[in-house]
Amino acid sequence: DEISELAFSFNVMTASLNESVKEIERHKNYLENVINSIEDEIVVVDRELRVVTANQSYLRNAGYPKERAAGQPCCIAHEGWACDLGVQAKCPARSTFRSGSVEKCLHRFADGDGPDRYIEIYSYPLFDGQGSVFQAIEVRRDITERRALEANLCHSERLASLGLLASGISHEINNPLASIVTCAEGLQRRIGKTPEQNGEVSEYLSLITREAMRAKSITERLLILARKSDSLTYLVSVNRSLEETVHLVKFQAVNRDVRIDEEYSQGLPEIKANEPALRQVFLNLLINAIECTGPGGSVTIRTAAEPDHIRVVVKDTGCGIRSTDLPHLFEPFFSRRGPQGTGLGLFISNTLIRQMGGSIQVDSEVGKGSTFVVILPGGYREERADNN
Repeated sequence: DEISELAFSFNVMTASLNESVKEIERHKNYLENVINSIEDEIVVVDRELRVVTANQSYLRNAGYPKERAAGQPCCIAHEGWACDLGVQAKCPARSTFRSGSVEKCLHRFADGDGPDRYIEIYSYPLFDGQGSVFQAIEVRRDITERRALEANLCHSERLASLGLLASGISHEINNPLASIVTCAEGLQRRIGKTPEQNGEVSEYLSLITREAMRAKSITERLLILARKSDSLTYLVSVNRSLEETVHLVKFQAVNRDVRIDEEYSQGLPEIKANEPALRQVFLNLLINAIECTGPGGSVTIRTAAEPDHIRVVVKDTGCGIRSTDLPHLFEPFFSRRGPQGTGLGLFISNTLIRQMGGSIQVDSEVGKGSTFVVILPGGYREERADNN
């Protein structure tokens, strides 16, 4: 009868539905197993940066079971370090909610008495039916070992570069030393003779001093390049480092009638860096700018905070750089100043900034001056997420 047919159809639908539920459950378990087998930390967060769900790697670091982790601040896996945005870190999940796109950042934090740890974080948007980002997926990877290997590789490459540069080094150092030897021999023949010849002695002494200082400068720069970079980094004020470096070159600028304009962004966050290396870079750029600028010209120094980096601009109104020279600026022993330049300043500066994870950009036009832009990892201060 009709009721029997309906009952039969209902039973068939129930069985089919149960099978569908079991199939969905199998797929769910399979996907969970796949995600939990990944060593990277994976966490889904809502717009308040609270955990929605996470894989076993994240839960293990958080020390929470899955049920208790839900609703907790997303930074619990690392004892709140990711929410400390005052120094250099930006929150990738926040950026994803703002931009609606994939965001990436690198967090660095102290791990007790051991070396600093580096966590690379990618944040991916999840969209609702209206196309709005309602959740974000963070994938976190510990790249501490990779960074250490990269640092060792960089050091090995620098040593290899020194080997390739041996012939150039010999040429650069032997030339001033040959002048020193020649002048010394001339002094030996002239000392103790006429007053006129004593004047020649003074001239020779000046030349010896200049050439000796040039040789010393070359060897010091090579030592900086060969020395393994100092792993002891600490919080550095970029503005203060620039101000103190400007103080060192002001006398040279005054002598050349070059004005130095300082335009520092207020509230610039401190960054973790090797300050002596940073000052060496600033000093090289400022000296180059002053020496390339004629009387009555100016050198402008400007700082600014961007979302994930700090920008330092050194701009001069000097002679500019030929377009054919621009590709070679950061090559060792490339100098546009002839015998007066060692050709190592920009090469070493670029090497040091790259070691810090940054870069140097150049824009120049002959007759209009040059602009050097130093990009340093870091970013503007953001307000701490409200996780209460």
